[in-house]
Amino acid sequence: MQSTVGKQPVILRAVYAEACSI
Repeated sequence: MQSTVGKQPVILRAVYAEACSI
């Protein structure tokens, strides 16, 4: 899954990090 996250833009990555935090 990390591979897919790395491909995504920085903005999307930030959202993903926020979702993971929650």
